[in-house]
This record gives sequence, structure tokens and C-alpha cells, in this order.
Amino acid sequence: MTPDDLMEWIFKRNEIEYVQKGKGDKWGMTWDGVLNYRARQLGIDLKNANENQINQIYKKIIEGVSHTFGVDKRKLGRNFYDFFKSKISSSDLDNLRRVLEKYRMTN
Repeated sequence: MTPDDLMEWIFKRNEIEYVQKGKGDKWGMTWDGVLNYRARQLGIDLKNANENQINQIYKKIIEGVSHTFGVDKRKLGRNFYDFFKSKISSSDLDNLRRVLEKYRMTN
């Protein structure tokens, strides 16, 4: 289970990464969200897509999600910190750093 103070940051990240880009909701990426996002990216009209175009979309989805944000919790913490460092205020970044330190997600 994810602690509430860390969950708050996950929701903030998901808002930036998924909600604003139309790929999902505060809980993360959704199938419909990423399907539509990748179709738009490829310039494919999903309602009229043929089998080859659908396969292109699926390939793009697989390429986009086949990496991990961290092989361990410290790498995950570093990636999380790096994601936010140019997107939030320095005081919010300090708050995030404290949460990551609390759960030993920093070096």
C-alpha cells in the first residue's frame, strides 16, 4: 500500500503526465486514454482505422510502456524527483524531497 503523503505526489505526477495529455486520470494511464493519445500521435482516425493502423498504434503503446521508472526504490525516487524539478516551485520540490527521504527513496 502506498502512504498518503507519497500518493499525493503520485496524483500530482499523473495530473501532469496523463490527465493533461489525455492519456488517463489521476490514478494513471487508462487504456482508452493511451489508445486515443497514440492514435492522435500517429495521425490515425481510430474510428476508421484498418488492422495495420491498429497494429501501429499497439506497437507505439508497447514501445511507450516497456520501460520502468526505476529498478529499485532509489532509482524510482530519483526519476520522480527529476520529473518534478522543472515543473514545481522550489518549496514544493523541498517537500517532495522530504517525502522521498522519509521512505528512503533517495541516495
